[in-house]
Amino acid sequence: MNIDLILKREKERVQKITVATYHRQERDKWLRTKRILDWINKQLSVLDDGPQELNLNPDSLFDDQKALLAPTLKNLFQSGIATFGGHIGTAVITGEPARQFSEGESVVIKDRQAFEDYHQKISEFSDFIEKDGQVRFPQEYHASRPIPVLSNSDRKKLFILEKLKDEKDLMPKEMRKVDIHPPKFSRWMRECGIDDYTQLRNILASLEEEGLLISVKSINPAM
Repeated sequence: MNIDLILKREKERVQKITVATYHRQERDKWLRTKRILDWINKQLSVLDDGPQELNLNPDSLFDDQKALLAPTLKNLFQSGIATFGGHIGTAVITGEPARQFSEGESVVIKDRQAFEDYHQKISEFSDFIEKDGQVRFPQEYHASRPIPVLSNSDRKKLFILEKLKDEKDLMPKEMRKVDIHPPKFSRWMRECGIDDYTQLRNILASLEEEGLLISVKSINPAM
């Protein structure tokens, strides 16, 4: 079973989905499959490229993941990546060994590299569905807009504005004037990396021009 063909077909199908909740259900199924593969991958030795037999414990999975364990293992079997203990190369899953295999007992990963390639393709497809959903159904996926990166000058302006607001909040509501003594300004300057009082005056003037301050009294650092 060619996983590339499967994922190509699934990608085309997902891109045709027009209902947000249905899209998210598909995303959740692929995400659970990815997490099952993550779980298997954690138990593989990186020092052994040959067949590795694992006794998986489904109790460590969530219930919704347990429901997908058997079909995930079946697909690994059909892809030639996994089989059950003592039967490497068996073509059909039947009988008691098959039951044990589908429940995670005596699972043999025949080729670690092949499993990792398979795992990566499923992970990438899961990420594709997530990004597709965020673009086409942002409300369902609660996609937030990227946070803008502030320039150094804007960061300093924001710092001073927040400090002034904190001072204003401490004053009675009827008072509109806030007196800040030079020592406090000096401490703020050190905290946010303002070089000197000239730069501080420029920041305050800029805030005034933007309407964020009504007026600014001249600052005398010698006071």
